[in-house]
Amino acid sequence: MKVNKFLFDLGNVFFDWSPHHVFKKIIPDDNKFNYFINEIAFPHLDTRCDAGVKIDIAVSEAVQKFPDYEKEIKLYYPNHRNMVNGSYQDSIDIFKKIKSLGHPCYVLSNWSDETYEGMEDQYPFLKEFDGKIISGREFLVKPDPKIY
Repeated sequence: MKVNKFLFDLGNVFFDWSPHHVFKKIIPDDNKFNYFINEIAFPHLDTRCDAGVKIDIAVSEAVQKFPDYEKEIKLYYPNHRNMVNGSYQDSIDIFKKIKSLGHPCYVLSNWSDETYEGMEDQYPFLKEFDGKIISGREFLVKPDPKIY
């Protein structure tokens, strides 16, 4: 079987993205940090906003459910771009090599529409893809089969 189209994710493929880059400094206690990331940030913020829920709504609802973490919840999205600790040049080089060979390249990524805004200006290589599915724009997240 000949491969002639390529589909890429963004987070941890092209970008060193992790809330650890920011929140390990804000929440130094390991137990509290792990609870915040695994029980609050991922299910109530990232996953919901990646599925198209507006940030202000997700934050408001998370604060209502977890009032003891109000400060951390409210810091999450203002610090979201800081969770990207740069790009992986090797991945960008591979992508550009594939493109130079004439193969179409696409993106399918779980990413909030609101936090994706401005990424293409900051990282111009993103404009070179032949198409992008950003989950927050589709109101679906991987691994839901409908997004494929």
